[in-house]
Amino acid sequence: MNEEKKSENRGRGLYLILIFLLLGLNGWLFYNAFQNKEDRKKSAAQIEEARILYSQLEVQYSQAKQQLQDQVGDFSQKDSLIAVYEAELDAKRNEIATLLKTCNFFNGGVTTNQKKLDEVKEEVVSLEVDCSTYKAQLDELNAKYLALQEDFEELQILYEKEVSRSEGLTFSKDSILEIGGFVLSKDITITGVRKKGNGNDSEGQNAKHTDRLKICFDLLPNKLSAGKSQTFFVKIIGPTGKTLFNNTEGSGEFVNKEKPEDNLFSKAISVNYDGGDVESHCMYWEQDEEFKAGTYTVKIYHNGYLSSRSSFTLKKPVIEDLMSRIGD
Repeated sequence: MNEEKKSENRGRGLYLILIFLLLGLNGWLFYNAFQNKEDRKKSAAQIEEARILYSQLEVQYSQAKQQLQDQVGDFSQKDSLIAVYEAELDAKRNEIATLLKTCNFFNGGVTTNQKKLDEVKEEVVSLEVDCSTYKAQLDELNAKYLALQEDFEELQILYEKEVSRSEGLTFSKDSILEIGGFVLSKDITITGVRKKGNGNDSEGQNAKHTDRLKICFDLLPNKLSAGKSQTFFVKIIGPTGKTLFNNTEGSGEFVNKEKPEDNLFSKAISVNYDGGDVESHCMYWEQDEEFKAGTYTVKIYHNGYLSSRSSFTLKKPVIEDLMSRIGD
């Protein structure tokens, strides 16, 4: 009887132990299932967080890169600094991207992954700070460059003013030399000349018997121009009031400083001017058409100024003149 009770008690103890073991196993299985579910939730949240961080990284990187590119080309010193910043930016972005790739979201390691994500957050913040630093340094460099540019523009304005003033002084100096070296002439004589078969010329004032004009004038002394070749522009104005012009004789334009619009000359003559005493010089004027009767005016210019002037008249032949008088 006692043996049977002992055997029954042992059986109950084993059942109780088995029940407790089963309960413990169920609890442990429930705990693991719950824990795995929580880990999966955390892993899913970490994956989403990693996606957001990577998106922020790419946006921040692209914006910073574009801001640096927009400032390229202003001056070489800034371009060199931008190249350094771009290299640092690329290295930092690649470092963060590599750190994100090392996260293993599908084989556990939730705690390790979270540490890496926290590190990525810090690096992204650090990258943002670096970008702000780049911008501040470039802004400072731009400000210095603008200040230097303003100083350069002021110096350029001063330089241009000095050049203008210098040119003005040079012009004034040249004007003084030109006026001081101006050579006066006097006693202009104009004669009609006719060529003869024997080689001799006859002079007179008959228009019909005139083949060319002989113009002579005296040059007064001027020590400032002495010993230099001097050019005189001779303007011959015909009876019609127009300047006689002949390309064969070298007619052209000169700088008339008294009347710029009146710049035609008939012939230029260059002389070796001694400048010590009165000098006499002569020139001839020929033209294709016949010389008309009437008053001719000769003006001589030197250094752009009128040196002297004179007039003369070529007359009609006696019979032609008499007939014209009778007709009048």
